[in-house]
Amino acid sequence: MGKSSVGLSIKDSLLRSVLGIRGASTDLQQGAKDLLASVSPQVVALVTQAVSAVLIARGLGPSSLGRYALVMSLTAIVVSLSDLGLNQTGIRYASRAAAHGNLAGQMSVLRWSFRLRLTLAAIVTVIFFIAVPFIAKYFWHDQQLSPLLRLGLFTGVIGVIAGVPSIYYLSLKRFKSNAIILCVQRLLLFGGILIIALFGLWSLFNILVFKIVFAALGAAVGILVIPQAAIWPPKNISLLKDLRLRHFWASPDVGVEHDFVTDTDSPNSFAFYHLLSTIFIMLILQADVWMIGHYHNKEQLGYYSAAIYLTLPLTVFLNSLTTILWPRASGHTTFEHAVSLLKKTFRVCGILAILCLIYAMVVPVMAPVLFGSEYKPSVLFGHFLCIRYCIAFLICPMDVVSYNFGLVRVYWIVFLFQLIVMVLICLILLPRIGPLGAAIALISQDLFGAIIRGSLILKKVWFYKNLQ
Repeated sequence: MGKSSVGLSIKDSLLRSVLGIRGASTDLQQGAKDLLASVSPQVVALVTQAVSAVLIARGLGPSSLGRYALVMSLTAIVVSLSDLGLNQTGIRYASRAAAHGNLAGQMSVLRWSFRLRLTLAAIVTVIFFIAVPFIAKYFWHDQQLSPLLRLGLFTGVIGVIAGVPSIYYLSLKRFKSNAIILCVQRLLLFGGILIIALFGLWSLFNILVFKIVFAALGAAVGILVIPQAAIWPPKNISLLKDLRLRHFWASPDVGVEHDFVTDTDSPNSFAFYHLLSTIFIMLILQADVWMIGHYHNKEQLGYYSAAIYLTLPLTVFLNSLTTILWPRASGHTTFEHAVSLLKKTFRVCGILAILCLIYAMVVPVMAPVLFGSEYKPSVLFGHFLCIRYCIAFLICPMDVVSYNFGLVRVYWIVFLFQLIVMVLICLILLPRIGPLGAAIALISQDLFGAIIRGSLILKKVWFYKNLQ
């Protein structure tokens, strides 16, 4: 037996012992390939975003970095509101159709997801374009921020178009093709930041303009490489039929049966409840930046934003895990398979949480070295924000696999209460201890949500076992 065969055997044994897999070498190797393919664009994102973060932090300084954080937070809200879970819903049901060889059904789901996202993006962009002056003046006390906030809104519509290839490839579990497209798009964005750095063009306006231009180029590349039927009806289907009001909103019937007692939601039903969850998740994730911007000056927000940059590697691994889990969980149509996947994922996430804790203790200390000596206050914020990801890794399996248990109908209520916990703690702590209060609020709402969601999953498992 050669060295390579011995190495493969050892790796298989180790992974099987971690994941609890027996006699599934082919699935294991395919899973490892999918993991590698999903991690590669995240690694590219990590490198490019990390270098970009250092360049932007040093080029703008704490105060301007704080203003940049506010602009990007509004953009993130627009992107989230134009999604409202439609991406994940599209992947979920297109993946089911593809798994059963229903190509027409898969393309129909992808077109449905795309036209709804594009419509929502346009509506949300117009609403915020009108509301921006009021937000800037009365909430963030910075009226001069209005033109920049409006400029940042255009990246939301571009983001919808750029995300179409990912939904298509993930529904087919073609992680490698998805990785190539994502890498190209992220490298193009990085190229824009490098041009600004090389020519010393540092200003918020220039950063936003370059982001829009290079994001548009990346979106064009992605659209050109996927079947046009994913965004445009084929010749045998009338465009007018797709655009009729009733057909426009109605989810297509993918014609896939499953034996779940607890997961009987149609794409429309799943999208609606997931929409509610997405709204509250989006508000939770942006509440810290918005409330710091309201209570404190832009310099304090700049320190906090630099600390957020320190969590980039953790975000990479968490996104990779979610990217792999979502289509795999969606493809499982039996309760036993979903429970098995949940257990295996918890084992991996437990290890990642331990590694994350080590990272949280060590890496934030490097903030002054990376961003400059003026960013010393970012160290403490970085410790807390990184620790939060330990909880996020443990929650990840519950957030993805447990949707197969029909919990989409109640998760939005859980997220609503998490948002209430987040806001209440921020209102109490932010005026007293500064931005650290926002980091503590994030950790607290995550712990609260983990306890509630864990209890719901155990109840569902107990219910299903009693039916057998």
